Amino acid sequence: MTPRYRGLTYETHEQLLRTLQGNILSSCGREHYAFLVCDIDARQSSADFCRWVRQLPITTAWHDMHSSGAGKFDLFCGFYLSASGYKRLGIRRFDIPRDVLFRNGMRASRLRLNDPSVDNWEHSYAGNFHALIIVAATYIAELQQAVDSLTADAGNGFRIRVEYGSVLRNEVGGPIEPFGFADGISQPLFLKNDIDKYVNRYGMQHWDPSADPFSLVLAKDHAKSGGYGSYLVFRRLEQDVEGFNAAIAALAQSTGMSIREIETLIVGRDRAGARAGADGVDNDFNFGDDPGGAATPFYSHIWKMNQRSGDATSLARRIVRRGVPFVRKGSQSSGLFFLAFQQDIARQFEHLQRLWAEDVDFPFPSAGNDILIAQSRRISYRARLPNGLKQFTFPSLVKMTGGEYLFAPSVPFIRELQ
Repeated sequence: MTPRYRGLTYETHEQLLRTLQGNILSSCGREHYAFLVCDIDARQSSADFCRWVRQLPITTAWHDMHSSGAGKFDLFCGFYLSASGYKRLGIRRFDIPRDVLFRNGMRASRLRLNDPSVDNWEHSYAGNFHALIIVAATYIAELQQAVDSLTADAGNGFRIRVEYGSVLRNEVGGPIEPFGFADGISQPLFLKNDIDKYVNRYGMQHWDPSADPFSLVLAKDHAKSGGYGSYLVFRRLEQDVEGFNAAIAALAQSTGMSIREIETLIVGRDRAGARAGADGVDNDFNFGDDPGGAATPFYSHIWKMNQRSGDATSLARRIVRRGVPFVRKGSQSSGLFFLAFQQDIARQFEHLQRLWAEDVDFPFPSAGNDILIAQSRRISYRARLPNGLKQFTFPSLVKMTGGEYLFAPSVPFIRELQ
């Protein structure tokens, strides 16, 4: 199979790569992250905030691509604005990104997404959320030094709330999410170098992850500086790891299935990243050999989020995930900073969450909602056992505790903020 999209290169898209922020077209690849949520007090404080932001060491896509070969040991910095942030800075309405859901903010989508009341959000996210700054580094000491320096230089007219996250890795060094499952295996790929690496590792006979960024992840920055940016969905998701492991063990005992079989039932892959019946991690597959969902149930996470049909409509709904795990010190709280870049929030994230993950009747009546991430009511699920079907329930163990719809503006826009 020939890739649908050949991929961007330094030579063909230099201007785009020099003005686009990093971590969008390809992961920034650092180990430790700080998330700085900014609350600007009032319009008269916006000038101080803009002066501070103009000095941020923003990482471009060009810089990130050139630093990846020798290891990403320098600092990463990204800047993102909410619609309320654009307004607080006095940006003309015509220059604010046009996505309607972005302009309304994530709180306006709460009921559609089955999110909890804002009163039940983490305190840091229940107030104003005007901007987000992400700082990342390979070493934790370097990250802390950078955050301390940035916050020390901040003015008095805005408040900054900081949370930290770090990449978790399994015994072979691969990234995992807090429940312990291999993460980031299947992503849209936009750069020629990334597409070539994927083909060398997995092949491309059954699934093609290549994508045109101009139709999937990039959105025009309508400010006078021009260029491209991307919409960022940011959600803080708490995960009950202890409850998850207990539920897995109880289900294995009640069904007589192995822990690995239960893992593949729920996620679609075991913790190492292998599908049911596979010996190792594989991403060159579709579900054509399992039309009835016997091996990978329709409610499993990887099936719900990507049916791998290859049709243009489904392909256009893919998102670019850049999640970062967190563990709060002094408590049992752990989870994921869910980060997803995209071109259109309604077509992509909200469709995936509302009409795929949450819908118990997608793709078939009573198929079940996404057993891992759905926020809505639970139904009974079905497992195929040697002696027939087994009905079972599974608790909701992922809770949304705050977030916002943001936009990653072009680097020229950031440098021209007044």
